[in-house]
Amino acid sequence: MTLYKGSCHCGAVTVELETETNPADIYVRECQCSFCRAHGAVSASDPNGQIRYIERSLGDIVRYRFGTKTCDFLICRHCGVYMGATMDDETTHGYSTTQIKHFEDRALFTKMARHPDYDDEPLESRLARRRRNWTPIAEK
Repeated sequence: MTLYKGSCHCGAVTVELETETNPADIYVRECQCSFCRAHGAVSASDPNGQIRYIERSLGDIVRYRFGTKTCDFLICRHCGVYMGATMDDETTHGYSTTQIKHFEDRALFTKMARHPDYDDEPLESRLARRRRNWTPIAEK
């Protein structure tokens, strides 16, 4: 597996994505929800990889929920950078989609971004899509 690393602006929160998938083959999204648009989010996920978010100190990550309240948006408490979103799951450590702009090797994620609009997606379909497409969260 290859490890891709990134961090927020101040370095208090880091992200590590482990995957065997070539980053050029990973789908990139610019979600059209108001939160993602306001943050200029460019996200990606790999269901065959694993991801972890690491706080330099406990409490560096602030979790924000809105809308359906089915996922947490991870934001650095210090510099305000949006790092990714996570969804809890009863049978796993959860799932995440992450912001590729924060990766050191972000230029390797070359797929043309899709612009999905999930506003009218039924809740059960939304949760199933995330379980199917988002990156599993690594064991702590």
